[in-house]
Amino acid sequence: NMGDAAAGACEDVPIRTPNDLIVDEGAGFYFTDSVRHNGCVYYFGDDGTEKVIARDLDYPNGIALSEDKRKLFVAESYKNRILVIELSGPGMLAGTPQVFCELPWNNQNRETGNLPDGIMIDERDQLWVAHYGMQAVHVISPDGVLVRSLDTKIPLTSNLCFANKGSALVVTGGRGEPGPGNVHLLRLE
Repeated sequence: NMGDAAAGACEDVPIRTPNDLIVDEGAGFYFTDSVRHNGCVYYFGDDGTEKVIARDLDYPNGIALSEDKRKLFVAESYKNRILVIELSGPGMLAGTPQVFCELPWNNQNRETGNLPDGIMIDERDQLWVAHYGMQAVHVISPDGVLVRSLDTKIPLTSNLCFANKGSALVVTGGRGEPGPGNVHLLRLE
């Protein structure tokens, strides 16, 4: 279970700072271990399978599965990009991590001003990205093209989820580090 996994290791790789997770079609799950320069993505199956899916990532953060469960998306925060990993089944790699898309840069170009954080997939396989430091949520097409950006009014936008049957977006984040946090409901057109 996750408690045991978070306290230990996977394939002799220590699990240090589990961050985000996504459950597959069974009861297995993928999760990110957010560490600078050598972070990992792991898979734990309901059958006891434990697998390192990706390693040596620069702060893997948000994680999402495509609608058909054949693509795993990972926000690599300190590279300001989204990776995609092809899957042939739960926890089964069909390829190595590839760059799915590079994200826009903060005009100030500060390293901490360009950190993709929470991500999710909609029913059209568009990727929604909470972009920490950019005060934005970006919508990326299934082929990796930026479709639109939404101003969240929260400088350190950290996570997101749909509400009201997809007609609204709930966004979390903060105004500074450390600082007060915010939750906003954005109406989608």
